Amino acid sequence: MKKLAHRGVKGDSDGNPLAPLACVSEDVERGYEEGPGTPKKGHNSGPLVIAGGLFTVQLINAVYNVLAESMLAVSAESVDPVVFSVWRDLMALPLLQALSIGLEGFRLPRREDALRLTAQGVLGVSCNQVLILSSIKCTSAATAGILSQLVPIFAALGAVGIGLERPHWRMALALILAVGGSIVLLGAGPSAASCLPAGESSDKLPAGESSDKPADGAPKHSPPHIHWLGVVLLLLWCMVMAVYYIIQKPSLAKYPPIAVTTWEYLIGGVVTTVWGLMHEHDRSKWILSGKTIWVLVYCVVFNSVAKYPISAYCNKRVNVTMLTCWSALTPVSRNVMTLT
Repeated sequence: MKKLAHRGVKGDSDGNPLAPLACVSEDVERGYEEGPGTPKKGHNSGPLVIAGGLFTVQLINAVYNVLAESMLAVSAESVDPVVFSVWRDLMALPLLQALSIGLEGFRLPRREDALRLTAQGVLGVSCNQVLILSSIKCTSAATAGILSQLVPIFAALGAVGIGLERPHWRMALALILAVGGSIVLLGAGPSAASCLPAGESSDKLPAGESSDKPADGAPKHSPPHIHWLGVVLLLLWCMVMAVYYIIQKPSLAKYPPIAVTTWEYLIGGVVTTVWGLMHEHDRSKWILSGKTIWVLVYCVVFNSVAKYPISAYCNKRVNVTMLTCWSALTPVSRNVMTLT
């Protein structure tokens, strides 16, 4: 068995969590470190399996965006994004741990990987969940869908910048088709009006659209300063997710996907819980009821227990640009669901 240090992973033990990034592409090509639950050398998942996994991830995201927008429209004052994320993490962690032990066996991460796994938990779990809910609360799911198309751009720039991927015309073409195509489809959809802050003229919208007639169940337009705060949060979320997918690569080269997800949720859950206890002191805000509970159940079962491991599985086998380009399906799927 080849030592990871032979390919540059030794730098990881020196305290630099990004040291192994340059060799991850080689790991993807040649196989992964041998061990229980990890692919053997030469193992390749079929392209249809990867495509199905990536499609499932985006479909789960689209349904979540619709449910989150509907939940915040009904009870925006009573649902706190941080509190909601605390409940989600606490409920998902034991399920992920049981799934990891059952399918991959009990594992503990190496000491030299602790810093990187901590960053993954903070970015991919805590910041991801709180930022996306807060931004939808300030803007709309339609706005979130359009701006989320910046994730593959940030991811591609970051991956090329650190040498994880090489620039290629196919990469540029994939970004143009994914990002441009989804934005064109969104511009023709029924949700374009909800992307404008209050006070914007509806004559900028396609014929037949009206900014003062949101769809049933859609949140009311926020004041301009709240709307633009949501836009800033969305931009920050895009950068967070791009960095998360990149730094997750070295962990997935060493450990199986569900184990990595479980450790991320352990760290992210602790951070989110401390954040929530410091952020919200009103006990009534911690009591979820009605539609919020059903949205929470969906988030735990599908977004956390299903989507995160599937996404990690795909991230282990495809490059970051390919992984994030599939996010173009999320806003398109959301528009299709709002039309039905």
